[in-house]
This record gives sequence, structure tokens and C-alpha cells, in this order.
Amino acid sequence: MFPGLSATLREQFYQTVLETHLTPGQYLTLQLLILLLQRYRNVRLSDLAERFPQPIKYPSRVRSLQRFLDLHQLSAKLLWFPIIKQIIKQ
Repeated sequence: MFPGLSATLREQFYQTVLETHLTPGQYLTLQLLILLLQRYRNVRLSDLAERFPQPIKYPSRVRSLQRFLDLHQLSAKLLWFPIIKQIIKQ
């Protein structure tokens, strides 16, 4: 994706962009979701909510994840376009 950049620099770039657009709690939730997706490779909301490490009841975890995934800050316009622009610059 970034041909001239090492994995560490890529991670720092993504981290910087994500941290500027998300609150610390939202950033942590995103990291946890990414880890769950990498581990279980399942994108069904019910399965993610079942495994999500949040000390609340299952229906509340489902609603919480739904609200998180519907956040305006996760839109392509606000979050992903800056990343794509940086990739094009590289």
C-alpha cells in the first residue's frame, strides 16, 4: 500500500489520522473490533457482540456496536479520504 514506508511508519500514520478524528474511547473500540476481525474473521454483528470484551449484557453490546459503526466520524469523507490522499501523495 505504501511501497516506500516500513510497517511501523504506516501504523504511526494510521494511528495519527484515527486519533485526530476519534475520541480515545472510540479509538480503543475500533482497535478491539479490528483485533476481533483479525482473530475470528467474522463480520456478523451478533458474533462480534458476543465476543466483544465489554462488561454489559449482550443486547446492550449489540446496540453499542451498532451505534459505534454508525458514527459520523467513521464516514469515508471524514476518515478515509485523508488516508487515501496520503497514500496518493506517497
